[in-house]
Amino acid sequence: MGGDPRGAYGFRLVPTHDLELPDLVGVEAGAEAVALECRHATALVDRLELTEESIVASSRESSLIAVHRDPLSITLALPNPTTPEELVHPVLTMPISILARWRGDLTLHAGCFYAGDRAWGVMGPREAGKSTMLANLAEREVPLLADDLLVFDQGFVHPGPSCIDLRPDVAERMPEARFLGEINDRARYRLTTPPPPSRPRLGGFFFLSWGEEERVEVTRMEASEALRVLYEQEYIGLLGPADPLKILDLLGTPMWRVERPADWRFTEETLDRILEAAAAGAVTG
Repeated sequence: MGGDPRGAYGFRLVPTHDLELPDLVGVEAGAEAVALECRHATALVDRLELTEESIVASSRESSLIAVHRDPLSITLALPNPTTPEELVHPVLTMPISILARWRGDLTLHAGCFYAGDRAWGVMGPREAGKSTMLANLAEREVPLLADDLLVFDQGFVHPGPSCIDLRPDVAERMPEARFLGEINDRARYRLTTPPPPSRPRLGGFFFLSWGEEERVEVTRMEASEALRVLYEQEYIGLLGPADPLKILDLLGTPMWRVERPADWRFTEETLDRILEAAAAGAVTG
């Protein structure tokens, strides 16, 4: 790929074949290059090999993923034809998380947006509406840095692909969302989002939940509860938990609980409250 280096999560992705990957973001000139090879093939055996230099995982009659450390590379053998959009997300998410952990980064299962010159993580349990909230922020031209993998180190976030995936009921409210087809046995729509800045400083986190009352509540979490949530949201993958000190380093990073009713009528108010808290946190942080 010519021009400025492109990639995701602070890595420059270099396909070994003539393959254009959409929605990649600009990375720093000195970003480590990752050779990416994707083959249409089926794994013959179940396999899991973990060493300090490589990880190889496969499922019989399914896919194989191999990640190597020196030189950095990702090799994929996939039994079904795979589009470039599907490669960018979700296929590459797990192998890139391995590279990020090897680099020393902390990885969380979270989305992220950019406001007030800071990056803000968005977390919550399954079906908490994270992608919907992020898509609505993108509709306001708020740049996103992550859909469901947040990678950061020493207080700075490495942006992922500039896109987010949506369920059909959410996508129908987003005119710019495009249908990708059936991926992982569900219909997937994709919204390309405004380009993010390179490696902004982390400002804090928002934890989404549903409430029974017809009002939006945004409250600051106590440090003990915030740390528990961070541990629960760690993106572990095949490497197991990270050094716990990396999460303890976040002690004092602000986290707000956002509780709102499961009703589209409260979407705009929720967005306003989140952006107000981010603006205030950026000033005091």
